[in-house]
Amino acid sequence: MKAEVPFLWRNGKDYYLLMRCLFTDLLRLFELGARCGGGGTPDPIVPFLTGVEMFRELVRISISQRPQKQPHPFFMKGCVYGFLTPKPGIVKRNTGVQKVKTWRNILDRNTLVHEGEEVRPVRIGGGRAGFIIAGGENREEAIALADDAEACIHFEYT
Repeated sequence: MKAEVPFLWRNGKDYYLLMRCLFTDLLRLFELGARCGGGGTPDPIVPFLTGVEMFRELVRISISQRPQKQPHPFFMKGCVYGFLTPKPGIVKRNTGVQKVKTWRNILDRNTLVHEGEEVRPVRIGGGRAGFIIAGGENREEAIALADDAEACIHFEYT
């Protein structure tokens, strides 16, 4: 989108960044800071756990509309957001992530360190080598699936 300098609107702890499109002169929502959490929390975790499309409902609330769905869960499931923290070293290759992608209830997964890159000791959240978001009908099922997925993903070193 080609846009002018953004407009920042604050409403308590929330903020909304709007951009005016130079082609249509319309304001467009560019960023929403509604303290919704980061990573996979608003999507895919909350929708999987509760059936509530969190981003959609936050936008509705931010423009003073009632939530389309009431803010109570339609169901309660289990979920694990796990971080891959393999031993440090230079990665020759990693395997298993594509296989894990096909598994039922693997909501998201990725490796963030690839061939020729260095896995370093994790000191902050951004230092992790990847992540797995696994769901289940309950907490125990989600934990078992995340453990199986982590065991399937391998980092080979030079």
